[in-house]
Amino acid sequence: LKPDARERLRAAIASRSIEQLEQAITHGENVGLTKIALEVARSTLLAEEHKVKARANLMDAEPTRDVGRMSSALKYGEAVGLEESELESIRQALADEKRKAAARKCVSAAVEAGTQEQLQ
Repeated sequence: LKPDARERLRAAIASRSIEQLEQAITHGENVGLTKIALEVARSTLLAEEHKVKARANLMDAEPTRDVGRMSSALKYGEAVGLEESELESIRQALADEKRKAAARKCVSAAVEAGTQEQLQ
């Protein structure tokens, strides 16, 4: 039973599937594998759960177009190791919003200064 449980753990770790990891960990616990034997699977499970949370944060933050919220979601996604392709959209949205904010700042400064040159 233990060799089978170890093989299930290896397969679940390789798949990085949350469901498979949970099942393999439970099976390993049921057949009496040591905490050390289960540790890699548990840390892989935790990492994958963080990625799920990061993806949800990205999906929630991007439509808000809020620079702070998008920046935070992007940093978290980077920290948990999301693929660059998963971060690409929010990077673009964040860059767009930063450009818009800079443009608004320039227009505001020009209006305050009252100079036509700065508006051009």
